[in-house]
Amino acid sequence: MSPTYYLTLDQKGVRSHQEFPWTPELEKYLLQAGVTAASPEEEAERFATILMNNLTRAQQDHGKDYARSVLVDILRGRPEYGLDRLLARIPAYRPSQSGRSFAACTQFLTTSIDGLQNEARIGLRYSPDQARDLMRAALEILLDETFLISTSDALFPRS
Repeated sequence: MSPTYYLTLDQKGVRSHQEFPWTPELEKYLLQAGVTAASPEEEAERFATILMNNLTRAQQDHGKDYARSVLVDILRGRPEYGLDRLLARIPAYRPSQSGRSFAACTQFLTTSIDGLQNEARIGLRYSPDQARDLMRAALEILLDETFLISTSDALFPRS
């Protein structure tokens, strides 16, 4: 299910509320315009949606399992996000590093993560710590939804 943006327009004292479905084009416009979400939680959800869209593209280009294993490999090399607990629960093999697919997929996903964090700092004017924390929260959402970690916990509680 795609997220929905709710927009309140105020013209000469008359307010109207509009709903817009999420699209990459709308998101690009909102980021370029410097529009932030109403709360850090909503911003993390917004970033997670962008990252999920980019992961979906990588999966289409390189295969679902391969793109996911590249993502996990990238994040294992990023201790600043503090995702070790989640990453340890993900059954992903190390991706084959031979061939052009590894370089292309790694570059695309790395650029997606770094570019979004830079956009948070520069375009949305979050502090470096806030941008990192937003990215950490977004990556936690992405990993949870991609690898069904919360669902697994609900269906198979660990003692």
